[in-house]
Amino acid sequence: MSQANHGIVPSMTMFTAEYLNRTNHGYYQGQRLFYLNSNQNSKRYDQISVNPIDRYTWSAAARGAEGECYGILALHDHSDPSNGSTLYAQFGKTRECRGAMATPQSVTNSNSDQWTGG
Repeated sequence: MSQANHGIVPSMTMFTAEYLNRTNHGYYQGQRLFYLNSNQNSKRYDQISVNPIDRYTWSAAARGAEGECYGILALHDHSDPSNGSTLYAQFGKTRECRGAMATPQSVTNSNSDQWTGG
């Protein structure tokens, strides 16, 4: 990767719960979203447990309205970080719903319709 490309896309490790809360990063249906560390349990839809895995990989988990736990994984291409993909998982009505659960091994669905029940 060239130095020019290296600076285009920020490292995924910067998107921590502290950073996202400090920057008021996001609202859903008029409600502010709150971000938790990867080992903290999401108990409501507006609580998102985030997991900045490495420079190219970031994940999160959040509780759905019916109590399901959903995961999302954002991947940047190592050879060109301006490209990447987003994957989804539905973990079901688990007791825990933590960002640490959302890993490249557990979040593998590229179809967001199944993730949202659509």
